[in-house]
Amino acid sequence: MTTILAVIFVLLMPVYVLIQYRMKDRNTILPAVLRVFFLILAVTALPVIWGRLSGPVLIVSAAVLPIGYAMYIASLLVSGAGFHRRSLLFLGLGTLSGPWKRAFVSEQLRNIPASSMEEVLFHGLLQTVLNDWGLPVWACVAAPAVLFVFAHSHQKKAGRQLLDLLVFAVALTVYFQATGDLLNCVLVHIVRNGFIVNESYTYMLSMRKKERKG
Repeated sequence: MTTILAVIFVLLMPVYVLIQYRMKDRNTILPAVLRVFFLILAVTALPVIWGRLSGPVLIVSAAVLPIGYAMYIASLLVSGAGFHRRSLLFLGLGTLSGPWKRAFVSEQLRNIPASSMEEVLFHGLLQTVLNDWGLPVWACVAAPAVLFVFAHSHQKKAGRQLLDLLVFAVALTVYFQATGDLLNCVLVHIVRNGFIVNESYTYMLSMRKKERKG
């Protein structure tokens, strides 16, 4: 069962990426339909792989927030974005109002199932199946990490931006390979993406203020 689900996931991923590239500027529901299908696939896979996962590593659990934050800062450095005040501080909801606040909260809430789904599929399902097949450790680490970067390649424009994704993917893949702890992978992923959403809204607000002054 896990093998079938993993094969379906791997075969559909190039289709998803191709659709994202070809239909980025078109009004189509196809990418959303595929994302829903991936979510269903993750929900289907989780009960199947649950018994094979280890419990959370308490040391990591206690440090999820700083680890996720450190992953985010590392992504800024690797991608060449560098340190900026707007990148390091968390945006308070008090600085947002109306549609901005609703959009920010909505995106942060969507981040939770999206990050959870990706961890279940890339690590909980695919990486578990690769280990079951008896592949070398390097292959079990490399394949999910490379596929993760490929799945997000339509969102990035520069090679260094893809590199930051690869560093993040390899770090979580190595951790899961060593511990089998999916829960902390999910939590770190959610925290890191949460800071990225925060940074994008902080940037948009700063640009808006500059436009008003100009």
